[in-house]
Amino acid sequence: MKWNTKQLKFEILNLLKQLPVLKRVSDKQVVVRCPYCGDSEKHPNKGHMYVEIEYPYRCHCFRNECSTSLDNLLIDLNLYDKNIIEQIKLEANLKKDTTILEEVKSLLNTLLEAWKEAMKQAGDVIKQQVNQSERKGFDIST
Repeated sequence: MKWNTKQLKFEILNLLKQLPVLKRVSDKQVVVRCPYCGDSEKHPNKGHMYVEIEYPYRCHCFRNECSTSLDNLLIDLNLYDKNIIEQIKLEANLKKDTTILEEVKSLLNTLLEAWKEAMKQAGDVIKQQVNQSERKGFDIST
C-alpha cells in the first residue's frame, strides 16, 4: 500500500498515540517521554524526546542525547506496523535519491560554469596572441 505524505503522517500519529504524546511542537514534530532514559518514570508530565513525523523521521532525546530513527523507535517499542515502516523507509530512500540527484545537478552546473569561464579565458588569450602577431606583421591567415 502506497500512502501520500499526509496519510503517512496521520498513520504515524495514530501509532504515536500509544505513547504519552505530551505536545505537538509543530506540524512536523511532537514531544514524547523518552522510552530510553526513563522520562516516564520520573516526571510523567515532562518529556525530552522530539520525534519528527516527516522526513527525515529522526528522534532525539535532549535529556540523554540519544538519537534514533522513527522506524527503529517504533520497532523498539513494539509499535511495529509493517506498512508504516516500509513507507517511512521508501520515502526516506526517495528523498535521499532526490537529494543525491540535486547534488549531482548542482555539481554539473558548477563544472559547466567553470568550463565556460575557462573557454572564455582561452578565447581571450587566443585573441591577444592574434592581435600581437598582427601588430608584429605576421600573416596568420595561412
